[in-house]
Amino acid sequence: QQGSLEVSIAGGQAPYLVSWQGTASSGAVSFPDQSYIIYGLTPDVYNVMVVDALGCSEWQTVILTQGAAVPVAGFSRSINMLTASFTNQSSPGNYFWDFGDGTSSTLTNPVHHYTHDGTYYVCLTVSNICGTSTYCEYVNISIPSSMAILDLGEVSGQAGTTVLVPVRMRNLSQLVSVAGSLQVMQSSVAQIVGVQAAAINPDYQAIGHTFNYFASNPNGIAIQANQILFYVQVQLTGTPGQSSQLRITGAPLAVQVRGVVNGAVVTVPHIALIGAVSVITPLLSDETHLYWDAPTDDDGLEMRSGADDKADIGAGYALHQNAPNPFVGNTMLSFDLPAPMSAVIIITDQLGRTIQLIRGDYAQGRQTVIFEAGGLTPGTYRFTLKTSEFTATRTMILTR
Repeated sequence: QQGSLEVSIAGGQAPYLVSWQGTASSGAVSFPDQSYIIYGLTPDVYNVMVVDALGCSEWQTVILTQGAAVPVAGFSRSINMLTASFTNQSSPGNYFWDFGDGTSSTLTNPVHHYTHDGTYYVCLTVSNICGTSTYCEYVNISIPSSMAILDLGEVSGQAGTTVLVPVRMRNLSQLVSVAGSLQVMQSSVAQIVGVQAAAINPDYQAIGHTFNYFASNPNGIAIQANQILFYVQVQLTGTPGQSSQLRITGAPLAVQVRGVVNGAVVTVPHIALIGAVSVITPLLSDETHLYWDAPTDDDGLEMRSGADDKADIGAGYALHQNAPNPFVGNTMLSFDLPAPMSAVIIITDQLGRTIQLIRGDYAQGRQTVIFEAGGLTPGTYRFTLKTSEFTATRTMILTR
């Protein structure tokens, strides 16, 4: 990389003769002004002399160093299950890693632990005084198919409510027994108060928050892929905006999974994925609901705010009845949005407990999401569409 030196002269009489001498470069030039730039110099030590028209002279020794270049970003990585070790191959500078799961780092060579398997878009940005460069690539985080996965869900709810966090099983088709301990990492945010049956009904001990299940059939029970085994009942005690991880741990009761593999009952290698609970802001008092005492055509619904009964806030919004209804297993929830935006569908039971949140960034127009009931008890449930400006609720019926 080549650089330059600027010679500025105060006093003396033009024209001026400037000369420079370095290890690999030297030269001289006459110029009429009091400023001159010497281009094409390599990093070196230079003796620079200026002589004016009267023969007066002055010289200085100048050190020209390698300056910063526009950075180039790059990295490699090695994967061990849920852990990714990144090796920075970028130019010198300030580093910012985006791991694609909502977390980041400014370390040079970070080691990142993902909470779930999946494909993540990882980006590294390097910056210096000459600019910024970003390099991104998809990173696949996977778990061997021979390893049983206990997958804790992520659920949100209002302070003071009890939410149901699903525990799903993957990579095991025949379950004989399962045991372990449950832990909320931030006790000021939430407390575990029990479990609720789904595919299995484990024994729960409040002291130690342990769970234990043995199938009555020595050959175990059939488990579908990603089926909900049971729910963890968690009471939210924190304030809006707070959250906590929820973990299956090995103390006081060790985690153990037994199943039928190749016709034999064996202890199955396993991994427990981290779940989470978070406290959300309570619904406002002027929230909008749908009320009807007979079937109502969606096109005839007019949504208004209780804060200003003349303000039609429903233009372009609609929450449609689920289909099918009643339903078995799963159902489609459809809604309309007037513009691209973030929205959440909140599923609650008859006691107001949050069962599931379906969050997303949606396009304008009709949107459809699938709600899977898993091992929920048949009955009446409510689903609420909530955006920053609109809220609407309908009722759906789950049957056997």
